[in-house]
Amino acid sequence: MLNPVLLRTLTVVLRTSSFAEAARELGYTGSAVSQQIAALERSIRMQLFERSAHSIRPTPAAIMLAVFAAFTLGELLLTQMLGFTLAVAVLLDATVVRMVVGPALLQLAGRYNWWPGE
Repeated sequence: MLNPVLLRTLTVVLRTSSFAEAARELGYTGSAVSQQIAALERSIRMQLFERSAHSIRPTPAAIMLAVFAAFTLGELLLTQMLGFTLAVAVLLDATVVRMVVGPALLQLAGRYNWWPGE
């Protein structure tokens, strides 16, 4: 289960486009916000921001996680249920494509297949 505090920090960082600005808004230090984002990245094993010397840029994973967080952190039960349903649908869709559709297309391609396979 993802920590709601970390998800809230992520949404504020995305909205402000700055660790420092998010820290001011949340009442944390910049270091604390950076550590929270790093902890979230470790827990999902994905990079959430591309960092440069003076800016950050969210990755698609950060945006997707923020959408799910918006649903699951919502106060209405219906909103939370929609968030859970959306997460399950994405998981199933990704699984079906990766485990069924992809291999079937590779099999159909036969010897014209570009993927070396196993």
